[in-house]
Amino acid sequence: MAKKRLLSPFKPPARPPLGEEPASKPTPPKKAKRRRKTIVRYSAMEYPKRTGSGTIVAIRTKKKVKGVKTAAIVHSQLFGDSLAVPKTPLREAFKGVEGNREIYKVIRHSVNGSPMGIETPGGTVLWRKFKYGSALAIFSDDIKAPYTEPLPLKKLEADEALSSSEPHKSVEENLSDSKFISVVVTPELISKTKREIKNKGGHRNQNKVLGGKATEYAQATKGFREDLKWEWLHLVAHFILGEKSQSERNLGAGTTHSNTNMIFIENQLPLISKAYPEGFKLEVTGYCVNIPSKDEEKDDINTQIFSTIEYVIVTPDFALKLNFNAQAADKPDFAIYEYFSKLIQTVLKVTQEKRDERKRDSLETKPDVTTPPPVKRKLDFGASSPPSSPPKTFPSFQSKGIFTASSEKILIDEKDEDELAKKLIAVKLNPK
Repeated sequence: MAKKRLLSPFKPPARPPLGEEPASKPTPPKKAKRRRKTIVRYSAMEYPKRTGSGTIVAIRTKKKVKGVKTAAIVHSQLFGDSLAVPKTPLREAFKGVEGNREIYKVIRHSVNGSPMGIETPGGTVLWRKFKYGSALAIFSDDIKAPYTEPLPLKKLEADEALSSSEPHKSVEENLSDSKFISVVVTPELISKTKREIKNKGGHRNQNKVLGGKATEYAQATKGFREDLKWEWLHLVAHFILGEKSQSERNLGAGTTHSNTNMIFIENQLPLISKAYPEGFKLEVTGYCVNIPSKDEEKDDINTQIFSTIEYVIVTPDFALKLNFNAQAADKPDFAIYEYFSKLIQTVLKVTQEKRDERKRDSLETKPDVTTPPPVKRKLDFGASSPPSSPPKTFPSFQSKGIFTASSEKILIDEKDEDELAKKLIAVKLNPK
């Protein structure tokens, strides 16, 4: 009878002799499990929450994302002619962002020529997921994030039922197609506003200021996704203007995710104010959605919904312009905040080094204004009384054979003065 072939590669143990314990069964070696590295990212930045005592605390929500790779591209004309983009310092700073990858080449461009897809040195393809206008573009391989962010709506179709709807009737009317706020931000202004908020313990609700809820107002247009949540956004942050920020001119409707994008920018403003104690200029413009009127005699309807928001930060060293979508439909990744904060920190560091360098150069090239001490006048101790007249000065001139002219004044004694005058007269009378 043929023996059956064993499927296991291990031989069966031999039978132990009588009276002895059987040997333990051999076990195959265990294979080491490879653990995939997880990168912890924040799904959103900070959400303010008011406690019972009236103080505002920030709560961060965490979300684990496995193996997300990111990269960033900064526009070469980010600061215009005011400042050249510090390429090498930025490249080193971006390496500090977890999951950052260097860019080997751009593999796809948009119709306007902006990069849409890039390839890393390792061959990984990353697609553009977010951008602040033409200033900063973020690339990622996160499949959950959208390939490209849809453009914001600037105009909506005319609807007679919209103007007569209850949300549009209750909300305060907007008479302009854009809102503009300009303020000089200083450390004193931020600290003063912080004290006012702490002492007052609260502020007026935005719904009461504008007369309705932002979500109901935006959904009444029937031009946006129904699952989007809307908020009344401040053009200039509340921690800068305090109670003055709670006005119709400074408020407009935007999605919750666009509010998170604004927080990414606003969190860098105190850092910039510390770098420029005398203040920097902040200009914010919100462009509103327009509804064309079917009746030519009636004006178009300007809604309280923002399409885009433009940030302009002007300092003595540079000007930074940022644009972002106020109708963002997707939650931004925390990598956006990390890249933007690294950008601001690097620029402030480079500009500070340039200011220090200019200061050192000005001290080194500054002319020496100290005058040499005058020659001491010789005193004649043999005379009965000291001479009363002070030493006299002669203007600089050139006389051949006498002395060479110089820019310094010459001090001489009274005795030498007579002899020198005789020599000068003799030269004039008997020129050679």
